[in-house]
Amino acid sequence: MRSRLFRSLTLAASLLAGACARRGPVPPSPEGFLYPAPPPGELRQAEAIEKAWRALLSGDTRKAERSFRGILGDHPGQPAAQTGLGYAQMKAGRVELAGQAFATVLERHPEYVPALAGAAAAAQRQGRPEPALAFLRKAHALAPGNLALRRQVAEVRLQLTERRVAAAAEAAAAGDTERA
Repeated sequence: MRSRLFRSLTLAASLLAGACARRGPVPPSPEGFLYPAPPPGELRQAEAIEKAWRALLSGDTRKAERSFRGILGDHPGQPAAQTGLGYAQMKAGRVELAGQAFATVLERHPEYVPALAGAAAAAQRQGRPEPALAFLRKAHALAPGNLALRRQVAEVRLQLTERRVAAAAEAAAAGDTERA
């Protein structure tokens, strides 16, 4: 159970780090176009998100949650911060709140892969593998090269298959040939 959460958090951290990573300045082109670097306020926001993620990954869920809430206070609806808050809540055992945090992100950003992965992890922790698989399939379709997502899709599919086989065996043992 802990290794799945750790894998989910590691996956989310790597996806968010890639999404929030600073890009180095690019020299102006011969036409005089300048690299569209984010304004200084957005750089501080990205640094704050990264710091909150580090707190979460180090196990300090309270600090991470406070940090993500602070970012959201200054930048309501910021998807990386809202997703991070969801992961902090999930790590603290508040899975239902985590699912709500991921749903909030997905309402405005339905293709945000870290939130899709988080929603899948929350659904799995709630014992709902069908929605988890739907979230993972969408995330994998958006990030087909992500091997961690591919592995998670396979794990949930296996879990669903095992459930179906167990239900069929139980039905057969009870003499219910229609369900078996």
